Amino acid sequence: LLGAWALGVRNILGITGDPPKLGNYPHASAVFDVDAIGLVNLINRLNHGLDLAGNAIGDPTGFGIGVGVNPGAINLDEELRRLDWKIEAGAEYMITQPVFDIGILERFMRRIEQVRIPLLCGIWPLTSYRNAEFMNNEVPGASVPADILERMRKTTTREEGLAEGVKIAHETFQRVRAEVAGVQLASPLGRIDGALSILDTHAALGLSRIATTCPPVVSSADAHQPDCSAHSRGVGVSGLGSGRRPVTSHVPPNSHSVR
Repeated sequence: LLGAWALGVRNILGITGDPPKLGNYPHASAVFDVDAIGLVNLINRLNHGLDLAGNAIGDPTGFGIGVGVNPGAINLDEELRRLDWKIEAGAEYMITQPVFDIGILERFMRRIEQVRIPLLCGIWPLTSYRNAEFMNNEVPGASVPADILERMRKTTTREEGLAEGVKIAHETFQRVRAEVAGVQLASPLGRIDGALSILDTHAALGLSRIATTCPPVVSSADAHQPDCSAHSRGVGVSGLGSGRRPVTSHVPPNSHSVR
């Protein structure tokens, strides 16, 4: 983390992530010293010039601290308890799993009406029917409704699948943009053109708060997301440069260092 700060990274999305064997370095050793809550607590302490044990480190970092949330969690009460712990540990904004079912997001938002940190909606442009099935069956909380599965099933070529996925993502964006503080647009397969086309439409509608107004977040998925206030509208997408933010003012919690 200190190395990332020295290299200019200013925003961190603190998530548990996938097992190393699923990533680019499958033989790397997994480290379980802390989970996502403990990581947020550690980053928050670094922002106050302290290590996890409370020892001074010199100049503090000033990371923007984001966390993940799963609106479609099977045990939503437990998910909300963990969100409370993350906020207590120092979380400043939250980003959802990819949202395809707006009803699930709306039910989640009703449960977090008292939460005062910004909510960013994750949007994933589907690339094919197979991708839609994978998201629905293998990604926790990413429930893909039957009508969207059917739309993707009807595509017959790779290009049609990509185009339909972007269209669905754009429709999702239009439905949620007035309800959330911002969105995180994924770029599956490294294709940023789909996300950029949504941004172009966003700008064409005369909405002034677009991606370039918000600094990126670096996550394990190599996606950049915005750190937007609750009163602004922002969009995050991979490859938008880096931002700098001031040191936070949260008091580091004394508990929940490891959960």
